Amino acid sequence: MFRLSFILNLVLLNLIFAQSSPHGTNLKFQCEDCHTEVSWNVLSSSMKFNHDLTGFRLTGQHKIVNCKSCHSSLKFEDAKNDCKSCHQDIHQNTLGVDCQRCHNSETWLVKNIKEIHNQSRFPLIGVHQNVNCQSCHTSYRNLRFEILDINCYSCHKIDYETAKNPDHKAAKFSTDCTECHSFESKGWGRGNFTHAFFPLTGGHQIQDCYSCHSRESFSGLDKKCSSCHLVHYQQTKNPDHQKLGFSTDCENCHKITTWKDATFDHDNSFFPIYSGKHRGKWNTCADCHTNQSNYAEFSCLNCHEHNKTKMDEKHRSINGYVYTSQACLNCHPTGNKDGAFHHDLTQFTLTGAHINLDCSSCHQSGFSNTPTECQACHMDDFNQTQNPNHQQIGMSNQCNSCHTTQAWIPSTFNHSNTNFPLTGAHTQTNCANCHQGQTTGISTNCFDCHQTQYNQSTNPNHSVLNLPTNCEQCHTTNPQWEPASFPIHNNFYPLTGQHFVIRDNCVACHNGNYTNTPDQCQGCHMGDFNGTTNPNHVALQFPHQCDICHTTNGWSPSTFNHDQQYFPIYSGKHRNKWANCSICHTNPSNFSVFSCITCHEHNQNDMNRKHQNVSGYVYNSQACYNCHPNGNGDLKLFRLME
Repeated sequence: MFRLSFILNLVLLNLIFAQSSPHGTNLKFQCEDCHTEVSWNVLSSSMKFNHDLTGFRLTGQHKIVNCKSCHSSLKFEDAKNDCKSCHQDIHQNTLGVDCQRCHNSETWLVKNIKEIHNQSRFPLIGVHQNVNCQSCHTSYRNLRFEILDINCYSCHKIDYETAKNPDHKAAKFSTDCTECHSFESKGWGRGNFTHAFFPLTGGHQIQDCYSCHSRESFSGLDKKCSSCHLVHYQQTKNPDHQKLGFSTDCENCHKITTWKDATFDHDNSFFPIYSGKHRGKWNTCADCHTNQSNYAEFSCLNCHEHNKTKMDEKHRSINGYVYTSQACLNCHPTGNKDGAFHHDLTQFTLTGAHINLDCSSCHQSGFSNTPTECQACHMDDFNQTQNPNHQQIGMSNQCNSCHTTQAWIPSTFNHSNTNFPLTGAHTQTNCANCHQGQTTGISTNCFDCHQTQYNQSTNPNHSVLNLPTNCEQCHTTNPQWEPASFPIHNNFYPLTGQHFVIRDNCVACHNGNYTNTPDQCQGCHMGDFNGTTNPNHVALQFPHQCDICHTTNGWSPSTFNHDQQYFPIYSGKHRNKWANCSICHTNPSNFSVFSCITCHEHNQNDMNRKHQNVSGYVYNSQACYNCHPNGNGDLKLFRLME
């Protein structure tokens, strides 16, 4: 009877220990994949275990690394497959935690730095391709790459302030270097200077800057020709511009290539003053152009026989006669007293393109009952339009609702009458930016027009994050894509608890940078961790994984209860037997590792003596915990053996 009881107890013990695998409950491989019947020691020559089946393929340096380097405990499920779990962040969180953006498993050395840099918000082009990294990244030697300001001035302030020819600071030049200099240029020299705001072409293609600028200041120059060329205007003799009262808007007659070959021809372009009835009847331009700031104005009524009494008498029988200068020109366009019919006296004033038309173009059947509505003459134009097809899209045939008599283009089409009203930045956009020569078949999908902006976005990088392409989900039509919302935040990082409360205050977590924001609690809350006193997390060497004990609802109440969830250290035998966590948790990077045999009476000789009658006893911490899960010396299991 005693022998049967002993055998049953022994079987029971074996079952208990068999269920307590040191590798945890999630390892589904067979023992013989790694071990042999001879020994528990693992020999690579006899190992049948295929690491590829775990979901983490061993490549590069991972092929030759010792297993325990990653699996510091025998519980293999504790090992993580992200780089940061095993590798210290030597960049000190200045580049984020995605190591694979730059490194691979073969080596830490980065051979394609320039290509990687070109994917950032500051591609290396021009002279920046050959600049030493440390010139911009001052912490380069310490492998820190803090986010830098990409404005030229932030790096080139000294170049700006020490420039003497010209003196940028004294001349109060803009600190936006790109206004004058190009990334593609190979230096700051004059030959690399961009004068795009006032193209130096024609006669302006000069080498001496001080021909226009003073040495004291390069700012404040007026772009009007007369600001520099008034002296030329005053010295002209053929004709005498000053005496004749010519306009000082030089570009009305001259080109920037030369003063000669002026294009002004008063007789053929406007009114014959050098020929016909008015030859020799004037001395200066001001005789007719009484407002010298606007030469479109003229007067016929302030010279020779043009007095009102005389003119009223001569035009007594002229229907529609009025004593105005415009009326004079309308009936006497060449200055001859035998004038022509003037359309302004009818119900259809000739303006724009109509002025130069031959009469028969409209009056094909005589001069009576000619229609005055646009479509009466222009229905063929209406029917033949293709861009857009007016008939096909049902546009009104009231031409003047969109067009003027100047020309068909530009027109004043009202976009609000379509299925795509123009709002926000679209109201200031040139039509050609969207239509590109056509007005039918234009997509109203934001992404179809803005795919380039989507692909080039860096903060955040829409392509890398695979953000939705329906732009309107986050953006409005406001300029510069701001402000934006992010209703799919939970797809990347769930906003719960207190995070949900501050969901509209993006800057609280992102601080303007949406690319490298940490997704681990400690990335934002190390200040809270370091400032705790009850208990003192730093002194007790608590782990940095805040979510082990806390939720996002608040720091209190926390869920960590060592006595009930794990092992009684605030009550029972182990109360007051320890000072900090590291006494038992000897591996601060993995709190699942613990030691029972490094304190008080746990020396091997005493423990061997006390357990000499316990079958299956071994001197290690896991065995201690397996038999004494509450820390008490007595165990119900052993009473079964009495």
